[in-house]
Amino acid sequence: LKGLIRSQVRRIKRHRADGNVQWFDQLMESVDWGGQPAVMEMLTLMRPLAANAELPHQEQLLQAAIDAMPNGVLMLDRDLNVEGANSEFYRLWDYPIGMFPPGTAVALILTYNHARGDFGDVPCEETVAELCSRYLVKGVFNSERRVPNGRTLDIRTAPRADGGYVITHHDITDRKRIEDELRQAKERAE
Repeated sequence: LKGLIRSQVRRIKRHRADGNVQWFDQLMESVDWGGQPAVMEMLTLMRPLAANAELPHQEQLLQAAIDAMPNGVLMLDRDLNVEGANSEFYRLWDYPIGMFPPGTAVALILTYNHARGDFGDVPCEETVAELCSRYLVKGVFNSERRVPNGRTLDIRTAPRADGGYVITHHDITDRKRIEDELRQAKERAE
């Protein structure tokens, strides 16, 4: 896996147990999985044209599934514009539901965060540009972020086969509190 930075998307077919064939766009990426190299396969099902008639219903089902997830989910297109987000994403970041509708540039979200003081006393334009540039690096990356409401979030950004991104946000506040308590207890014991 060493040296692999970005794989090309390729179209593959898979045979189902019922004999039908399904076509997928496949992207393989090298990832760090618990300190070990691994390969992540991302598949996007290619729909036949007849299925496009059901797209609005399918989008509703997808949104219902995303909203049911316990993690915050933000989806961006290749131009770093919002394609969708679930209610947990808005809750974790203390945004009003629907504040950033589809089509909103992620730079606008970051500018809003800067204006409310999320980044401290740093220049807005340079900070937003630097944060946006992180999305342009291909491959999965994780970060932890303490937000002004006191939560600590584990943020995982993963590229999609179509050039967009899926960003998950997991509240790890309790885990960090327990880690801090254990560290303090160990220091007191020594």
